[in-house]
Amino acid sequence: MKKIALIFPLLAITLLVTFCEKNKDPLSGGEIDYSNITDIKYSEHVQALFNKECTGCHNAQQASAGLRLDAWNYVALGSETAGGVIPFDSQNSRLMRMLTELRVNGQLKPHPADQGRAALDTSKTNFLARWIDGGAKNDAGEVPFEHSHEHLYVCNQNAASISIIDPHAFVVIRNIDLQELGYPANAQPHLVTLSPDGEFWYVSLIGANKVLKFDAHDNELLSEASTPVPALLAHHPTEHVLYISRFMDPANPQTSIYAVDSETMQPATGTNNGNISLPNSDVYHGLVMDANYVYTASLAGGNIIVINHATKEFLTALPLGANRQPLHLALSPDSQTLYVSCIGTDEIAVVDVSDPANPAAVNFIPVGLDPWHLHTSHDGDHIYVGNNRSNDFCVIDAQTLTVQFFGAGDGSDGLSIPHGVVAVDHNLYFTGQNNTGDYVPKYDFGNNRFAGTVVMVHPSTYAIQKVLEVGDFATGIAIHHGHP
Repeated sequence: MKKIALIFPLLAITLLVTFCEKNKDPLSGGEIDYSNITDIKYSEHVQALFNKECTGCHNAQQASAGLRLDAWNYVALGSETAGGVIPFDSQNSRLMRMLTELRVNGQLKPHPADQGRAALDTSKTNFLARWIDGGAKNDAGEVPFEHSHEHLYVCNQNAASISIIDPHAFVVIRNIDLQELGYPANAQPHLVTLSPDGEFWYVSLIGANKVLKFDAHDNELLSEASTPVPALLAHHPTEHVLYISRFMDPANPQTSIYAVDSETMQPATGTNNGNISLPNSDVYHGLVMDANYVYTASLAGGNIIVINHATKEFLTALPLGANRQPLHLALSPDSQTLYVSCIGTDEIAVVDVSDPANPAAVNFIPVGLDPWHLHTSHDGDHIYVGNNRSNDFCVIDAQTLTVQFFGAGDGSDGLSIPHGVVAVDHNLYFTGQNNTGDYVPKYDFGNNRFAGTVVMVHPSTYAIQKVLEVGDFATGIAIHHGHP
């Protein structure tokens, strides 16, 4: 009996020691108190937490949902439809949303409670949030993707934010929250463009009547310009001049487009306090330029407008017909041909601008419903068009002026209400507004039913490779081939 009596206390002590060993602080040997850690060390604190709570399912052998949490670089890469963490932004990081906001059948069940296990306590989730808000750094103090060379900028118009994406890893690496910078919830960021040297980026805010200038190295807000309903942007290829068109709102027509000195964000010289007067009160929305001429499209009037950059004056207009409703413009690399999306007739107009003073329409190519933004390939051989109302896209052969490929879909594949498009050597990227909810996000966080998307498309097969979920109503997209 004495031997049996001794066994149970020894067993209890063994279990207690085992429990403590699993939860001890690597330095002190005691249990980690996550609420009081001020100097966060990745390997000692963050990875230790992942090892205890997560790596049983998220490791090299299993990687549930495509997520690995067994090393810092994998944490940043994230899962199938989103990165794991967005440095300095725990609120929008997929990892934190899974641990605190996940719902199953409408009921709050933060992971891993959705798998029948206990959810992490608040001391641990708050600790992880502090680590992410501090930059999600590793032991060397590095921030994920801080040396990224290329960036995609995506405007989340209904979320008042801009997602900055590494196009190779295809994850959000920064999130610019405009409300944190003092702009309203309805600021409506619409399009980003870059300075030619890649040192600065600019974004139009339809709802705030502003165009903002940011430093491209640290995404610091530098200055702003004020102008009514700014929409599309076009930067001169060598000079410090930024042109700004108007939002497509027939109820708020304008008689001009706007131009600023992109260094000072003050009205450009040679203009009427920044305004360049045009013939009629109209919706001058589409906008593109080369070194000598600016082209804009009058949505209501059905005209292509040519502006002389040197004089900042109206040069001529080419009528396409009011029923065509020209929306967006793209220019061939040699500046000889202008491509125009016409949402009234579901066509791409091809305009010869070899003599900008005498432009001529040479073809009209039928495409999908409501062709929205369009983009020319670097070599000029192809034009890529997203069709907003039919949830698909077209690839046009620039030599034959025929549709080479038609990517049909119903929106559930991520290409839901396509808006913007950019083409780079390794892939095509389309944004999806998804304001109809045709695309259903992989996880329910209670308020992400209409999350916007960025869709990665293979450059030769045109197959959708991956869908990245971003903020609500994703619109304009821009690519930065720049410095680390």
